[in-house]
Amino acid sequence: ELAESVVAVVESEQLLTAEEEASSDDADADADDEPPSTKERTQIFGPGHKPRLSDQYGIEHTYSVPLLDRIAANGDSGDPFVLSHPDAPQSSTYRELASSVVREVGKVK
Repeated sequence: ELAESVVAVVESEQLLTAEEEASSDDADADADDEPPSTKERTQIFGPGHKPRLSDQYGIEHTYSVPLLDRIAANGDSGDPFVLSHPDAPQSSTYRELASSVVREVGKVK
């Protein structure tokens, strides 16, 4: 139930980032360069979900998680994006999210 609660809160504020398929020429683009399409965001849950879930479960932190095709591809290949591109802004967001989840789960008795 706790894991479902954490996922629900994270999902409530998760903003999907659309990324167009990269051409083979763009495949080697530096991960530190944020593609223009990452500025396009879609809120997948209504604006009232964050306060309601925060009040209901007492979780203080929520994050917008960059969902890029290359992050999924790295994970699928066994080469986590945060390890192969530690200085990328997307990696920073995922590290902050992981730390926050550990802190929030630690509050549960």
